[in-house]
Amino acid sequence: MVEFCRLIFFFITKDLRPQYEEYDVSQFVNVKSASGYAVYGDNQHDDSAAINAILAANANCKITYFPQGIYKVTQTIYIPPGSRIVGDVLSVISGIGSNFYNPANPQPIVQVGRPGDVGVAEISDMLFSVADVLQGATIVEVNMAASSLGSVSFHNAHIRVGGTADTIVNQNCGNADTSDCKAAFMMPHVTSSAQPYIENMWGWTVDHSLDGGPNQNIATGRGALIESTKGAWLQTETAYWQGYGTAEQAPSPWTANSTIGGPTFSDCAGSGDSGNAQFYMGWASHIYSSSNIVIHGSALWVFFNDITDGSYSNAGCPQYNNVRQENAVYVDKASELFWYNLLTKSTTNMVWDNGVVTAAQVNNPGGWEGSVPGVIAAYLRDSGISSEQ
Repeated sequence: MVEFCRLIFFFITKDLRPQYEEYDVSQFVNVKSASGYAVYGDNQHDDSAAINAILAANANCKITYFPQGIYKVTQTIYIPPGSRIVGDVLSVISGIGSNFYNPANPQPIVQVGRPGDVGVAEISDMLFSVADVLQGATIVEVNMAASSLGSVSFHNAHIRVGGTADTIVNQNCGNADTSDCKAAFMMPHVTSSAQPYIENMWGWTVDHSLDGGPNQNIATGRGALIESTKGAWLQTETAYWQGYGTAEQAPSPWTANSTIGGPTFSDCAGSGDSGNAQFYMGWASHIYSSSNIVIHGSALWVFFNDITDGSYSNAGCPQYNNVRQENAVYVDKASELFWYNLLTKSTTNMVWDNGVVTAAQVNNPGGWEGSVPGVIAAYLRDSGISSEQ
């Protein structure tokens, strides 16, 4: 089980992006003009039922095109095997309503396959979001296994929480206290049955409004949770407005969820750091009870403490020797972990491994120029290679 912090990126270098140039225009269906269905994409109407019907009707048949628009949905959008979806840089599917409000029973806004599904699902140029504060929303859930390598794939498909005029979050989540702004339960959840290829996905819990709203201070519960047993894939950036000067300390305003291995931060007191606000910040990567993991090229950045005045003043934290977070990576009960080119920025400890600091940034200098960087060429402590233990 691998969990990444609230702001995450996935990059795969080989371009497998489908272009569909071999298909005639008759092989595409436009959701806004599909015969017999009323889809608006106007951020007003509920498009759930019509979108689900169109996807079901065109699986293994046609390529589904979402033209520019904001498609508000109150029910889970199910993407069945045989789906090929293309947006219009970027067409938005945005969840809203009580179906996504219970954190004890989180529901996906978009669900790619159900457990046990195997097949094709190609998703390009789409954005998935929340239209309101939805503490029970898993924004994207991937269950489908690929029928061939890369056949379940995301290309330039992103996840955003807040920051734009089309969502209530943009106006309601600017306070230092985030207890009323638990805007999403999780961004992507790659379940144990899934096998996706993810190329250029940015999961952004927004720190600043793109449309003139206040600075955003949003408490997304989790970034990416990857439980895949069939293969899955990192630049991550620590969520802003944590650390010294903030109203809450992680895991607040959320409660740690043990069923998905959520960190409790109990090590803070045990290490003597119970008074250190930079310890109580979301882990960039949390690897728990996992095996056979290969990671290349990770960059784990942290830029700020506290919520600023909008000009990012004093962002360097000079009063804390330019350190902005105590810990970046937590590894617990891992085996066959091969981690190459692990980079951090402005962090004291790069890796905690089974309760012990195994890599400190001061002992591994390099990377980000002009700041406080760290770099590890290869972390193989849990690899099973005896000479590296």
